[in-house]
Amino acid sequence: MSSKTMKRFILILVVLLLCALGGYLIADTVMKHKEKAIAEEQASLHLFHFDPNAVESVTLDGKDGFFRFTFQDADWKITETDYTRDITINPAYLSTVCSYMSELTALTKFESSPEKLADYGLDDPVTLTCHIGDTEHTLYIGNPTPTNEYFYAKLPDNETVFGLDFTHGSILYGDILMIKSSWMLNYFENEICEIRLERDNKVVYDLKRDTLWTMLAPIEGGNIDSAMVDSMLTNLVRYELDSYV
Repeated sequence: MSSKTMKRFILILVVLLLCALGGYLIADTVMKHKEKAIAEEQASLHLFHFDPNAVESVTLDGKDGFFRFTFQDADWKITETDYTRDITINPAYLSTVCSYMSELTALTKFESSPEKLADYGLDDPVTLTCHIGDTEHTLYIGNPTPTNEYFYAKLPDNETVFGLDFTHGSILYGDILMIKSSWMLNYFENEICEIRLERDNKVVYDLKRDTLWTMLAPIEGGNIDSAMVDSMLTNLVRYELDSYV
């Protein structure tokens, strides 16, 4: 191979190498831009980040009324409401709300404009707020999508409409059935010290427990199968309600 041919061959190799290197750099730059865009999009879907155990109170302004729940004496209590009936709350529901809100991430976004908020149920949304000191973490929750795949939601001072996972959204949406305790009796078995059953205004039996069960009526001091009474109580305190009328 002549010297001239060799130089031409080397020049071609150098050009090809530079083209390949340039192509790699361009592809790498494009890939990094795509990865950055994906990362930014994922970050924009992350709505909250706070310690759920630091939440001092939760306010829920929903379809069943306004509620303020405050964590006091190691338990959740209703400290303010316009709901007109007495209820026993489900403390596990409030703990779940704080947990879900603390790292809430949407799954998608939807086209948004002030005129379309009514289509999403966000013109009159449920408002959920977790309070930590003077800091408020607020979420507006609208309707579920027609396919029940997402719940529409948005943040204050942000026009973006997000799509929440349907299960998470339905819990955060919060209705009276979730707020109320589902237990028929909110007592432990060992807290019950007397059982009285009446039918047609007549006493069927009246039992009292100090250490052991004793019968007060219909026969004072009558024999009692204590094991049967304890078994009945065990079942009674475990009854859960399916719904409220």
